[in-house]
Amino acid sequence: MLKPIDQGIPMERLFRPGGVTPMEPGSQQAAAVNQGESTAFGKGESCETCDSRKYKDRSDDPSVSFQSPTHISPEQASVKVRAHEHEHVRNEKAQAQREGREVLYQTVVLHGGICPDCGKPYVAGGETRTVTRGSISAEDLKGQVVDTYI
Repeated sequence: MLKPIDQGIPMERLFRPGGVTPMEPGSQQAAAVNQGESTAFGKGESCETCDSRKYKDRSDDPSVSFQSPTHISPEQASVKVRAHEHEHVRNEKAQAQREGREVLYQTVVLHGGICPDCGKPYVAGGETRTVTRGSISAEDLKGQVVDTYI
C-alpha cells in the first residue's frame, strides 16, 4: 500500500487561482510527497512540485517496489502504482495459498489528486485489500442448513 511520507502543505498552496474550490489538506496527497515551493506555470513549463513528487510503500511487505522514496512522473504514475498494487495482490494470494486459506476477494483502489501548482491530475497512491478465510470442509457445514438425502 502506498502511503504519504509527508502531508504538510501550506494553506496558500491548497487554492488555485480562478475560483477552484479548496481541498482538504492531504486529500490529494495519498502517497505523494511535495518537496520545495513552486511558482505559477504556463503551458509547457515544468512544475517543480510534480518534478519532486516521490512515492514510498508503507506496507509491511518488503518484497514489493517503492521501498525507498522514488520519483514517478504524473504521466507514468497510473501504470506504475497499478503495477505496484498488483504486486501486493499477487503476494497476498500466494501467502493465502501457503497457509491453506481461501481468497474470498481482493480489491485495488487507486487514489487521485490534482497538483496544487500546475493543476495536472495524477495518481496519488493506491490501496489493496485482501479478504481470506480458512478452508471449510463439508463436515464443518453439516447441520448449518438442512441436509436431505434421498
